[in-house]
Amino acid sequence: MSESLNAVLPGWRSWPVAVLLAMAPVAAWGAGYAERITPENAAARRVLGSDSTGGIGDWALGNGHLCAVISDPSHESLLTAKGGVLVDLGRCGLAHDEWNSLETLLNMSRGQMLGASEIRAEPARADGSVAIVAGTQMLGLAIETHYVLHPERPDALRIETRATRLPPDETAERAFLFGDVVLHGGRNLAPFTLALDADFRVRDEGSVGFRHPPVDPDDLLTMLRAILPSNLNVLVGGDTQKPGVAYGLRLLGAQLVSPDGHSRPLPQLAINGDSFTMHGVFSRPLWLGGPEVGWFELAQSLLMDIEPGETLVLQREIFVGARGDVAAVTDQLWPDGPLVRGRVAPAARLHVATRAGTPVTQARPDESGLFAFRLPEPGAYTLRVLAPAGRSLERSIEVASSGLTVDAIELPKTGRVALPRGRPMRLVFIPSEGGEPPHFGDDLLGFRIGGDPYRGSNEGRDVALGGIATDPAEVSLRPGRYRILATRGPEFTLTETWLDVPAGKLVALRIDSPKRVHDHPGWIAADLHVHSEWSDDSTFPVTSQLAAFAAEGADLIVSTEHDRVVDYGPLIQRLGLGGRIRSLVGLEVTSSAESEASPETAGHANVFPHPYEPLAFRGGAIRGEGRRFRAIVADTRALPGGALLQLNHARSKHGQKADLNYFTHLGVAGEAFEPTRPLESWPNRLLLEPDPETGLRDIDFDIMELLNGSSMTQYRALQADWISLLLQGTFRAAVANSDSHSRRELIGYPRTYVRVPGDFRTEAFIGALRAGNAYGSTGPLLDVALLNAEGVRTGLGGLHRGPRGTLAVTVRAAPWVPISRLRVWWNGAAIHQGDITPGTPIELPLRFEQDGFVTLEVSGEATGDYAVVVRGFVPLAFTNPIFVDADGDGRFSAPGLSEPRLPILSPQPGGRPESR
Repeated sequence: MSESLNAVLPGWRSWPVAVLLAMAPVAAWGAGYAERITPENAAARRVLGSDSTGGIGDWALGNGHLCAVISDPSHESLLTAKGGVLVDLGRCGLAHDEWNSLETLLNMSRGQMLGASEIRAEPARADGSVAIVAGTQMLGLAIETHYVLHPERPDALRIETRATRLPPDETAERAFLFGDVVLHGGRNLAPFTLALDADFRVRDEGSVGFRHPPVDPDDLLTMLRAILPSNLNVLVGGDTQKPGVAYGLRLLGAQLVSPDGHSRPLPQLAINGDSFTMHGVFSRPLWLGGPEVGWFELAQSLLMDIEPGETLVLQREIFVGARGDVAAVTDQLWPDGPLVRGRVAPAARLHVATRAGTPVTQARPDESGLFAFRLPEPGAYTLRVLAPAGRSLERSIEVASSGLTVDAIELPKTGRVALPRGRPMRLVFIPSEGGEPPHFGDDLLGFRIGGDPYRGSNEGRDVALGGIATDPAEVSLRPGRYRILATRGPEFTLTETWLDVPAGKLVALRIDSPKRVHDHPGWIAADLHVHSEWSDDSTFPVTSQLAAFAAEGADLIVSTEHDRVVDYGPLIQRLGLGGRIRSLVGLEVTSSAESEASPETAGHANVFPHPYEPLAFRGGAIRGEGRRFRAIVADTRALPGGALLQLNHARSKHGQKADLNYFTHLGVAGEAFEPTRPLESWPNRLLLEPDPETGLRDIDFDIMELLNGSSMTQYRALQADWISLLLQGTFRAAVANSDSHSRRELIGYPRTYVRVPGDFRTEAFIGALRAGNAYGSTGPLLDVALLNAEGVRTGLGGLHRGPRGTLAVTVRAAPWVPISRLRVWWNGAAIHQGDITPGTPIELPLRFEQDGFVTLEVSGEATGDYAVVVRGFVPLAFTNPIFVDADGDGRFSAPGLSEPRLPILSPQPGGRPESR
C-alpha cells in the first residue's frame, strides 16, 4: 500500500487521514449477515443517519463494509402500502444514511407499484454471498427481487429482479415496462447522470451531470424529451451532512430469458426530475427503430408483454461513497484511473468535464483544502472551481496516465464577516445599489432542471443565529457595502447597521439585538408544521432549523417529519435551548400511493402528540398509504394523550388537483370539495360516510391548516371551505404554519398563537387548539373578545349568549409590521370593513337575529422593511370563530348554507384582502 501511494503521491504521509481513507481500496469482506431485525439485535443491525427508517421487523443485510435494510412486506413504502424495498443504505458504522427508497413500478403506473407479499433471508449461499429475497405475484407474474452482497464485490449492493409470466389466469395483465424509482424531493439527493460504456468510459450522449432536461411527470411530451441513454446516477447527499454520502445507482442491464434459456438484451431508458430518478427497461426487444427511445419506440412498448414461461431479468448495483461528492462513487468505478490532486479553498467545489463539455465527475476538498479524485482515462479536461460568494475560475488540465498534481488554485478574494455570538437573531443582508443578494449555504453543485437552478435546502439569503454554540462564526460575502437588518420575530423591533466588506479581510458585524416591544402573556407562539433533514425531502440540518426557530422568537415547535416520528426534545436540551423553546412529538402522514381504498391518496395530515418508539419502523408512525382518510382518523383517536389530527394544505397553491391537497380530490371522489354545496351533496357527502367498523368519517379531523407558508391564493380557497363547514355545523379549528423545509422557507411564518394562561401544560395547549382558542398570524398580535352587557368576555372558540354584544378588538404590531385594515364577518358575510391603527382599541356593537359566528381578519400592505424581512408574505392575522347563541337555548345552531353562493374571499393586488 505505501509503495503504491509513494509512486503517485510523494509526501502522502502528511495528508490528512480523511483524504487517504477516501482514496483507499474498499474494505475486505467481513462477516456477512442476512437476518430479520429484532429487539435484541436492533442496535447492531439498524442503519443510522438522517433518513434512517428501518426498525424491528425489517430485514438487515451487511458485510462489515455496506449495511442495508429492506423493509418488511407489512410495512408501507413511499409509493405503496407494501414493503420489501430498500429503505436504508450506508457504510457500516458511519451513520450517514440518506437513502429514501428504491421502488419498482410496472407500466409507468403509480397504481402498479411492486410491493412484496413475502420475504426471506439467505444468510449462507453456496457462492458465499448473503441475500434478502422479496417476492410477490401481480399482473400474472411471479416476481422476486434479490438484494445481494457478494464477497467478490463487497463494495456494491447487487439488486436483481426476476419476473416470470405464469400460466394465463384472470389476474394477468400486460407488462410492457419495468422502472426503478428513487425519490429525492427537495434535493434530498442530487442526481449526477452519466452514460458509461463497457469499459467505464464516459459517453457524450446521455451524460448531463447535474444539468438535466426539463421534465413534468404529468406531461408525456416533456417526459419523452427528458429520456436519456444513461446508466449511472450518482446521488449526492446533503452538503452539510457529516459524514457525507453519495450513492452510485448503476443499471447493469436487462434481459428477456425464454423457457429454453435463450437470453436477449432489453432496451433501457433513464429520466431525472427535481424529485425523482428513474431507470426503466422495456419487456421485449424493439421490433423497429432504437436504440434511442422516442415516440416510435414508446408506441411499440404498448404492444409488448412477457409471454408464459419467459422471465425478465433486471440487474442493477449500488455503490456507496463516504463523501458528499460524485468522486466518492466514480473513484470506485475507476480505481486504476489517473489521480488528480491538489489544494483549494476548503469551501470550494470542483467540477470536471471533457474539453467538449461532457461532465465527468465532481469533488470536494477536505477541511484543510486538499482534494484528490480519479478520472476514467488520461486526456484533456476542463476543471471548473466554484466557491462561496459567487467566485469561480476555470482551468484546462492535461492528465497523464501517471496522474496530475494541480498547481495551487487561487480564487478571487472575498469578504468575510464575523457574526455576533451568543445572541439570537436572524440577519438579513441587503447589498447596496441593487447588487445581487447573497446565497448563503449554496452547495455549489450547479444543479439545474431545464436550465433553471433548483436550490438545495440549506441555501438562502439570511443567516439565523440561535445564540448557541453551533451558530456559524462567520460568512463570506462579495466585497461591497451592505445594509444589514436584525430581527427576532414579530414581537421585537428591527435593528439596522451598514457594513463595508472589503476583499480579503475579516470584519466584525456589530449590530444591536432587537428589543421586545410587545409581550403577549398567556399566548403560545407555535409552528405546528415543520421539517428538517429528518424528512425525505430536505437536507436542512435540524440544528439549523431549531436555531432559526429560536431566532424568530417563537415558543413551541412540533416535529412533523414526513412519515417518521422523531423527538426534537433531547436535541433542544443539548443545544442549550431548553429554556427558550418547547417541542411536541408528531409527524406528517404523507400519502402518495394510489390504491383501491383511496384512489387519489389520502393527502397530508399532521398527528401530534404522537408516541415515539426509537427502534420501530419509522419511529412507530401511523400508516398513511393505501388507506382512506377515516382510517388515519381512527388511528389518531387510538393514540394516548388526546392526539390531534391536522388536515394540511388541503387546497393547491396553484388551483390544480394534487395528491397532497386533500380537498382537491377527497381521496375517493376524484373531484374537489365544493364549498357552495351542502355536505350531503356530491362529492361532499363522501366526507360523511362512516367506516363500517369504527363509525368514523373522513371529515372527523380536528384542526385545519388555513395558511401554509405565504400563499394567499391557497388561504382564500381554504377559508371558503372552512366557512362552508362552519355554516353547516362542522367546526374545525383553523391554524397557520410555515411548513418550512429549508433555510429559504421562514420557520415561524406564519404561526399560530394559542391561548394557554399560566404554566404551560401539554393537555391545556392541545385542549385550547381543539377548541379554537387560537389565531393565525404573519406579524400582527390580536386581543379579540365579544362582550355582553355586563362586560363578560367571550374569547376565540367560545360561545357568547344573547342577541347583542360588543366586539372588542385591539391590534398590536411591531413598528415594522404595517397594519391598516380590519374586516369582520358574520356567518361568512362581511359586516364591517375599515381602517385600524395598531394599539387603538375598537369596539363594534353587534346585534344578532339568529345563532351564528363572528370571525375577523386584520391586514396591511407588504411594504417597507416588512417586505424585506418577511419576503413573500402579507401582514395578516385571522381568528377562529366566536360562536353566538342568539336565542338563548344554551347551544350554537348552525345557520346552514342559506344562500346559493357562499361569500368566497380573494386578495386584491398589493396584498390587501378584499371581498369579491
